[in-house]
Amino acid sequence: MSQLKVNSIVPAGGLPSGANGGIIQVIQTKKTSVFTWSSNGNTEITGMGVTITPSSSSNKILIQCEIGASGMYNSAFPLFFVLYKGSSVISGALGDELSNGQQVCTTYNKPYEYYTGSSTSFAYLDSPATTSATTYKLFGQRHSDGGTAYFNTTPRQINNRYALSLSTITAFEVSA
Repeated sequence: MSQLKVNSIVPAGGLPSGANGGIIQVIQTKKTSVFTWSSNGNTEITGMGVTITPSSSSNKILIQCEIGASGMYNSAFPLFFVLYKGSSVISGALGDELSNGQQVCTTYNKPYEYYTGSSTSFAYLDSPATTSATTYKLFGQRHSDGGTAYFNTTPRQINNRYALSLSTITAFEVSA
């Protein structure tokens, strides 16, 4: 005999007014291809964006980003990642500004050696206050002395192989 035991069942349209925390929809984009760049400033990581249309303007959007192997070609310089909404940086998803004016990122990684790649992840809860389609995108910023930046792969060969990885950006609509 089968049994189904649950603490609660949440309607597809979300929880009733006054309740919060139910997941209404989940949209995910995955990237398996390699992306490289050598320019300074924030560079959009092609294929690392997700668009979600909130069902209520009071709902929140939880963005979860899992970044596979990435790194810099020259030495072990850091690689920074920044979360955008539309065409603008989400200022609330950044660390504090440093004394030299460099804006801290959403997250970063710093491989131990130039030939290694490292992974990182982050989550951010946004309040878009809209029912219009909203796009979240991942941008990368390389260290200016680090040479070419690599996303979804290690910067150099390891035993005649490159590590190729999967990265994802996922949007969860959370009822308010």
